[in-house]
Amino acid sequence: MVKNGKPAATESKTDDAKTGSTPVPAATPAYEPQLRDRKITDEQRARFLVALRDAPHGRVFVSAVKGDREAYLYAEKIDSMLRQAGFGSDDAPVTFLSETEGPQNFPVMLFISDKPPIRPHVLAIQNALELIGIRCDLAYREIPGPPGDLHIAVYPQPYGELHF
Repeated sequence: MVKNGKPAATESKTDDAKTGSTPVPAATPAYEPQLRDRKITDEQRARFLVALRDAPHGRVFVSAVKGDREAYLYAEKIDSMLRQAGFGSDDAPVTFLSETEGPQNFPVMLFISDKPPIRPHVLAIQNALELIGIRCDLAYREIPGPPGDLHIAVYPQPYGELHF
């Protein structure tokens, strides 16, 4: 755009120099998709804690795919809620899954290593997560640790969660 015979960007820089204000960089379109951080609101946290108030307890481990910052931050939020509800382990709050871990149909997977019947604390956590809108699925997988431990794996967001 031309204003007073000068390109608008040049005019803006000149005006900033006259007024002494800090120039604001011109907006450039972002062509790469950006992931929105998944959030857990205070209301969701409260509903989650109420849902697990009388639930039986068991050990829970939370992991995120290594190399995915957003998945790790979301895993930390889930781990924080679980610890506040009295679940967790003595290990590091969030561990890493291999970068080669394949994508899943659900952004959060709950893995158990023991055969049915599924432990009550596992079902209570699955129901509480779904109650607050966290889509998850339960699956059998050989995981380290004693039977009854729950391993929650947080995966990268599906492409449908991207925004431009």
